[in-house]
Amino acid sequence: MESVFVCLGKEEEAGRGNKLHGMLSTLFSERLQPEEKEEILAIEYNFETSVELEGGLRQMCNLSDLVEERGIKKGIELGLEQGLEQGLERGRQEKLEAFLGLVRDGLLELSEAAKRVGMSEEEFRKLL
Repeated sequence: MESVFVCLGKEEEAGRGNKLHGMLSTLFSERLQPEEKEEILAIEYNFETSVELEGGLRQMCNLSDLVEERGIKKGIELGLEQGLEQGLERGRQEKLEAFLGLVRDGLLELSEAAKRVGMSEEEFRKLL
């Protein structure tokens, strides 16, 4: 088995290099519809139009849409998860700061504040 890597570059540069770059850029274009791709391939690269070619182009377009949708969904899920974690951490921090303030102002005993935030008196005292 052998692998060949072809760097396509930017879409607007398609076809400026050689026919292989132009053809591959057309095939993998995100902005062209399957009908447009089929027309360009037939006119510029002498592809014979067939039901098989048309089906393959539609399948490629649907596959890229599916990959994009999955990426968006995954990004949203990760964003929500990170946002929730940050919100919870911020809430814990604000709660701790409130109890520290109550102890500093003499409105709450250190032992009671430490208990309410789930710390030992020693840990709480260090934060004071």
